[in-house]
Amino acid sequence: MKETAAIKREGFLPWFRRMWTTYPLFSTAIALLVMVVLQTLALGFEFDSFGAWFSTWLRNWINILRNNASVGIIALGMTFVIVSGGIDLSVGSSLVAVGAIVMMLIDSGPRGFLYSMGISGPAVYVLAVLVGVLAGWLFGELNGVLVTSGKIPPFIVTLGTMKIFRSVTQQYMQGGSPSVPSGFLEIANVSIGGQML
Repeated sequence: MKETAAIKREGFLPWFRRMWTTYPLFSTAIALLVMVVLQTLALGFEFDSFGAWFSTWLRNWINILRNNASVGIIALGMTFVIVSGGIDLSVGSSLVAVGAIVMMLIDSGPRGFLYSMGISGPAVYVLAVLVGVLAGWLFGELNGVLVTSGKIPPFIVTLGTMKIFRSVTQQYMQGGSPSVPSGFLEIANVSIGGQML
């Protein structure tokens, strides 16, 4: 009721501008609503029934969320960094480096680190994920120590570590394509409620 009176008093556009700039939840909700409307229009309405349309619409949204999960997780962490006045340019390269470390560990081919040590099966997957989490933590810790103890600006530190992580990963992964074990692929293709995760 109060907002309706405010709209009448201010006019819609000034009210909308004030709400957009003052209330982050309002602007986020409007952005999500626009995304849903655009995705719905892009999907079209040429279906035999509402159930078929809704099933396709839901499957599209699940695909979008699944394909962007890693970006969302990184964005969540970056939110805290940016809110605190910092910046981290190395998050993408850190993600790729951690992925390369995990792939190096689970590789069932001749370059596979754990398989060459005689470790196989689910133990490889658990160890690889734990080492990957540890590596990601160490990469972030390196950035943090250089910024806080070294008193180097975050932009410079993370630009440097971005280049280091990317170049080392590219150099190591050159000329080799890891063979992923079928058991790991089964974990990656788990289906819950008829939807693949």
